[in-house]
Amino acid sequence: MTASRVKDAVIAVLATLCVVLAALLYRATSAAPPGLAIQPPVGIVPPPPGVSVSPPQSAPPGFPAPNQRACTMEAKLCPDGSAVGRSGPNCEFPKCPGE
Repeated sequence: MTASRVKDAVIAVLATLCVVLAALLYRATSAAPPGLAIQPPVGIVPPPPGVSVSPPQSAPPGFPAPNQRACTMEAKLCPDGSAVGRSGPNCEFPKCPGE
C-alpha cells in the first residue's frame, strides 16, 4: 500500500466520521417537541407476528458476502517505509516486505 493510498484511506475515514458526527448533532438538535409522537419512516413496515425475515443470500456489490468479514482500514508502517493493511479471514496484518 503506497503512502498516497494510506493518505486517501485516512481522508475517507475522517470524512465518514464528520458525516456521522453531523448526523448525530442534527438528530440531537431536531428532537420532537414534548407530546409529539415520532412516526416510523414511510414505507418501512415491520413483519407481522410469526413471520420471519431472512437476510438476502448474496450481498450487494461493494459489500462482503454473509460469510466474509470486512476488515478495518488500519495501516501498519513497515521499516522500509511502505505500509500494509489488514487482510484475510482474520483481518491480520501481512508481513512487511523483507520480513
